[in-house]
Amino acid sequence: MSDERFNDLRSDIERNILQPDFDDVVARARSRRRRRRLNNGIGAFAAVAVLLPALTYVGFVLSQASNRPGIVQIGIAGGGAVITDTTQSGPSPDITATLVAVSGVDLAHAYGLVDECSGSECDLQLVALAAKAETKRAGLLRKSPLQSLEDPRLVALDYLDVQVSGVVGNDIGPTPLPVSLRPIFPAHNAPSAVSGAVPVQLDQHGPIGVVWNGKGEVSQIPSQPALLSPELVSTVHGWWVTGEDPTTKEVAVAVSRNNGATWSTSLTGVIADPGYESALATADGRKVYLLVHSSGQMLLFRSTDSGASWPNGQPENKWSGYKRYGILTPQSGSISVWLSNDDAAGISYLRSTDAGSSFSPVIGPYAPTGEVVSLSDGYVSLGTQPSLSKDSRIWTSIALPIVQP
Repeated sequence: MSDERFNDLRSDIERNILQPDFDDVVARARSRRRRRRLNNGIGAFAAVAVLLPALTYVGFVLSQASNRPGIVQIGIAGGGAVITDTTQSGPSPDITATLVAVSGVDLAHAYGLVDECSGSECDLQLVALAAKAETKRAGLLRKSPLQSLEDPRLVALDYLDVQVSGVVGNDIGPTPLPVSLRPIFPAHNAPSAVSGAVPVQLDQHGPIGVVWNGKGEVSQIPSQPALLSPELVSTVHGWWVTGEDPTTKEVAVAVSRNNGATWSTSLTGVIADPGYESALATADGRKVYLLVHSSGQMLLFRSTDSGASWPNGQPENKWSGYKRYGILTPQSGSISVWLSNDDAAGISYLRSTDAGSSFSPVIGPYAPTGEVVSLSDGYVSLGTQPSLSKDSRIWTSIALPIVQP
């Protein structure tokens, strides 16, 4: 074989066995990985689309304004063990029962979370707070009676549907748990549906939603208040939300009077101290009262133009040391303030009969013994000795039931 033919044959063999360029291999591999990720993404998207109807309000409660970013809240069906034993006893020396949260459409259809503890073991229970408190669910949220529970929260969606949430054990965020009491109450005993729109906030600083006509289903509203850390604080003559102005960080108040279609926002001119929430209340929607902890002192603001403007706050130096507080504005025209430090000393309760210019302490049977939650037609105090009131003046004790989970 001649040298020329040999060289031609060797060239043919080398062309057939030559490995492709490494950069080209990498490029093709990356292309395959991109296609694989795309296919997986499409498959995952399809799976989510199939499961989406079963995830109640998931996309809406992504805690867009929460101080716990990146937490996806997913409802868990079930709602604890149903309590069918009607023989429920009162507190005993070995067991403590504490009302830790309350919510409801009104006093006649209010619910509470009771944390029942014996030593280091605790059980969270849902109680109906009607004429006689009765436990309806036990074993909520905790997987073990030894797990800790922080920030328990209860949101009533209508007469018979609520959502329970809290930070359990080492969880990084609250886990919402929808609970329906419709199977418990016979159909003929169920109250009539709530008419109109009821605003709800499933996450403490998350978006505002709405429940229409007592159907227990939370829907989005046309627009959200343009505030940081929004907090739905009142539904009297409007939907009232407190928070921070995104630009100035001042305490701001937003109100909607058309079911969340539009919001009117006003600034107070002060910045709240870190870790302090603002409290707001109104009886008629025109005179509005706001408590703000700013620059180390408590300030009481009064608006007489439906929250459009807020003249300088009135310093209340004696209140500055309290960490938690609230304001009540019953139809009688008086104003009450509760102040708490979460300690054994309980709370301080004060009342004003001159539009907040001066306050006097209230003690004894005419004062609550715990922090107060406002409902549409009255008030409920929390703690180990809870009570309820229609006018914030006369308080009736609530006997918390004790049941074995």
